[in-house]
Order: sequence, then structure tokens, then C-alpha cells
Amino acid sequence: MFEKLRPQLNRIAKPPARLLVKLGIGPNHITILGFVFSLIAGLFYATDHYGWGGLFVILAGTMDGLDGTVARLTKKSSKRGAFLDSVFDRLGEAVIFAGIIISLSKPLYQLIGILAMSLSFLISYLRARAESLGLEMRGIGLMERGDRMLFIMAMSIVGYLWPDHEAGFVFMLVLLLVLVMITVIQRFTTLYDGLEAIADEKSTEVVEANEVMN
Repeated sequence: MFEKLRPQLNRIAKPPARLLVKLGIGPNHITILGFVFSLIAGLFYATDHYGWGGLFVILAGTMDGLDGTVARLTKKSSKRGAFLDSVFDRLGEAVIFAGIIISLSKPLYQLIGILAMSLSFLISYLRARAESLGLEMRGIGLMERGDRMLFIMAMSIVGYLWPDHEAGFVFMLVLLLVLVMITVIQRFTTLYDGLEAIADEKSTEVVEANEVMN
């Protein structure tokens, strides 16, 4: 879902990105600042401040959207920058989930959080694995990273407004777990089918080559 909105979000990001360029702030600086915001969000979650945690998740997500736009405007897009962005994205998501897990009072709740975090990382791994094999995985699945961050913001709001803060937060966490499980299945089946198609294509090419040689 988030990927479908990316063109509109990129247009919205251009004015603040141009301001950052004028201030001499580069894309890597923004990437690191986004991680710092994620770290602060994790600390707020760990101390049961869901509202503040959600606010800093929003700030971290904003930085995540701006770094790429600044890189394009300054023509500083590079594989090194993309690698740095990817690493800090994973680290940022990890510290946010860690804060959430620490805040939960029951082992069962913590287990739900650990499963949600693990499957979230598996979603990212499946995309990286697919793209390393030449298969496009962008836009596949309900809960890509942007969608997960938006959902965690929603979790924060529900947790903050719900009379029993933890109960509301855990309800949303269970829903997140279900959605990331569905996304893992979607990506796994897409990758598995794609690999079979590649194998069939290569087999056809081998047969055709043999026929030409014969």
C-alpha cells in the first residue's frame, strides 16, 4: 500500500528536501538522524510512553522519506548510500521493536512482539533475496516497511487512547503479527513461483540450444 503512495509522497517531500539541500544537509546525515529518532522512539516505548514513541516513529519515517529525495536532488544517489540507508532502516526497526517488547508486562505479550519483529525482518530478507536473484519484490505484500511503520504509529495512538494502554497496544500488536504473517506468505509464494519460472525458462533455453547444435 505504501509503495502505491510513493509518487505522491515524493512530490510532498520535495519542498522540505530542497530546504535541507540549501542548508547543506546531505542524505547520509538524514539517514543517521532517522536512526536517532528511531532510537528515541524505542526508548519511549520501553518506558511506556506510547504517544511520544509514536511521534518519534513519525519523525523517523519522515527522515526515511527525505533522504532519498535529497540524494536525487543533489545527484548523490549511490550504492554506498543505499547500503547505509538499508542498514540503518533495519537497525531503526530493531530498536523500535526492542522498546515495544521491553515495555510489555507478560511473557506471552513479549513473545508476540518477538514473533512480529522476526517476521518483519523476514519480509525484508525475502525482498533482498528475491532481488539478488533478479526478481522484483517491491509492492508485494500487505506490510512492507513503510506500512509497518504506519501501523506502529496507529498502535501508538490506540495504546495512548485506550483506557487500558497496554491492552489496546497488545490488541494492535496481535493484528500486526497476523498481517506480517500474511505478508511473509505472499512474498514466499511469489519468490517460490518466480524461481520455478526462472528454472523453466532456463530449461527451455537449454533445450533450444541443444536443438540448434543438433
